[in-house]
Amino acid sequence: MEVLSPVGNKESLLAAIRCGADAVYFGMPKFNARQNAENFSYKDFINAVFICRKSGVKCYITLNVLIKNSEISQAISCAALCEKCGVDGVIVQDLGLAALIKERFPGLSLHASTQTTANTPAALKLLAAHGFSRVVLPREASLRQIKNLCAAAKKLNISTEVFVHGALCMSVSGQCLMSASLGGRSANRGLCAGPCRLPHTAPGGTGYDLSLKDLCLIDRLKLLKDAGVDSLKIEGRLKSPEYVAAATKSYREAVDGLTPNNDLRDILFGVFSRSGFTDGYFENHIGKDMFGVRSDDDKKLTAKIKNSIHEFYRLPRQKVPVDMRLVAKIGKPAELTCTAYGKEFTLFGEVVDRAQNAPTTIEYAKSLLSRTGGTVYYLRDFEADIADGAFCPSLKALKCKALECAEAIIDKQKEQVLAQAKEFENIDITNAPASKKEGAKKIVAQAKTARQLLGVKGIDTVILPPAQAVLYNQQKQNDAAVLVLLDRAADDTEIENTLKTVKENGIDTAFCTALGQIEIAKKQGFKIVAAHTLNIFNSHTLEFFAKEGVSAAVLSAELKKSELFYGSIPTAVFAYGRLPLMLCRNCPLKNGKGCKDCTHTLTDRKGEKLTVDCDGVYVEILSSKITDIADCEGNFDALFLKFYDEDKKQVAAVVNSYLTGNFISGENKTRWLYKNGVL
Repeated sequence: MEVLSPVGNKESLLAAIRCGADAVYFGMPKFNARQNAENFSYKDFINAVFICRKSGVKCYITLNVLIKNSEISQAISCAALCEKCGVDGVIVQDLGLAALIKERFPGLSLHASTQTTANTPAALKLLAAHGFSRVVLPREASLRQIKNLCAAAKKLNISTEVFVHGALCMSVSGQCLMSASLGGRSANRGLCAGPCRLPHTAPGGTGYDLSLKDLCLIDRLKLLKDAGVDSLKIEGRLKSPEYVAAATKSYREAVDGLTPNNDLRDILFGVFSRSGFTDGYFENHIGKDMFGVRSDDDKKLTAKIKNSIHEFYRLPRQKVPVDMRLVAKIGKPAELTCTAYGKEFTLFGEVVDRAQNAPTTIEYAKSLLSRTGGTVYYLRDFEADIADGAFCPSLKALKCKALECAEAIIDKQKEQVLAQAKEFENIDITNAPASKKEGAKKIVAQAKTARQLLGVKGIDTVILPPAQAVLYNQQKQNDAAVLVLLDRAADDTEIENTLKTVKENGIDTAFCTALGQIEIAKKQGFKIVAAHTLNIFNSHTLEFFAKEGVSAAVLSAELKKSELFYGSIPTAVFAYGRLPLMLCRNCPLKNGKGCKDCTHTLTDRKGEKLTVDCDGVYVEILSSKITDIADCEGNFDALFLKFYDEDKKQVAAVVNSYLTGNFISGENKTRWLYKNGVL
């Protein structure tokens, strides 16, 4: 299995390489999910890629954020530079960007970020069909889910990457709007402010009831290997080089079976933990034991051992093979032919003499030429044709010259890219064509029950959970279209059964909230509408889904007024409702009193009450304030209104306000994201 290490700066890069990483992942100055990391300038980025290539380590580049229409050209320019540098893969969240990369740079390997929320085999199938060669599996996946996903990936001929160590987000990746909602710093744009580490209080909890311990699966590697996992991913691009070194060395040695795992856990615990580690998701043991904070004792222990870790990455790791063939004929210069990085070259040394004392033997020559300490090279294959009684002077100098020439192969390639770097800053991409719609905006309403919507006038489209959608369809007295709301945490079998049932009851359109649902709904002949949870952020992503058979879509709730857009299919704006700030597999209220006498309420540090909506498996944490932009306008076709606990009378009042454009004021209302968007 591949050991994949995080890199936030040059020292972390050297720490990862020298401590045994098979591959590293890092970001460019823009468009990566750790914008707060030091990252690299474009020149430093090129240097970093070629350090990896020189060291025999793969590098995967993170372009894993949602891209605005105004940024498409810049993002494609970054991809062009990645291709020119010969990176081993780009990690992408935005599916519109992925489609453009595949079209323009077909040789560039695409890796689906964990933020694509590819949590079912059907999602993997869709991604594989669009050229992805690897999928990063969800951090909250259990061993059983990992096995199922790996089996599906193998059939699709794509590889799998699993997080094995580091910080755990409270929310499912790609489904968190909390940081964006609080201050405009979007987790989907690489600027998460880490709100889950701030005080949030569940009844009877610790006061930090969104903060999970770090993940550690170092003693679960055999299970992961047996499950079919290809790459072991260590989280930590914001952490120190010492952390990167300790984590990389520990997982390298664990994979190689060199050190007892208890010793490795002690190293990992010392360099960084939050009151210990958790494997709760992996073992499917969800609850209070998974929560933890970074304590003073944790910090003291890190300070105590930090300096000792520097020894881990003091010297280069010999990972790059060099093949050599020595020809030594008396009276002729010694001839050394080498192969490195797939290139062959020949060097000539001093003239070979007849030995006065001890002649040069094949064994001696091999021993001397294999002494490559302090470099990244090791002698792999060696052949020699040495005349009897010959003495080869200065073999050591010839060896040093050979290793310098090997380095020069990569250095020359790097200089060529540096010389052309400016060419990759000005690639112009035209945004996907828009088809502006005239007339009044349509009203699309989602609710929890049919009772909330039955009889309410002015609604063009109704979205309800399966049983409620069937009920509404049976009792409706208007021509509103009825869509079945698909659960974004459901597995493929549940989705298949749901669609079969509602189709038998006259419903033929699905509101798809997760990637895999599109594949299943299409197969069953459903019309498809894409939800805001699919993170459609630009017109190219909209066209990606349109080509997949989607007939309409709700745009990302993180777009501001001026960033909304028309497309070849109708688009809607999230106009009303409590934003789902997080989708969580572990309920924060379990860190307090738990399910007994549950209040469904979480209190933040400012006293705001967040609603915790539970279906028994996953929970949604809803905003304390209601997004309400009744007098909105912009480039979109429909208004998406999401009702939670409003009764029929309240629903009717809200719908009327959107029909008339009369905003209903209230203390718990917000226009934050529509007005300001995200960074």
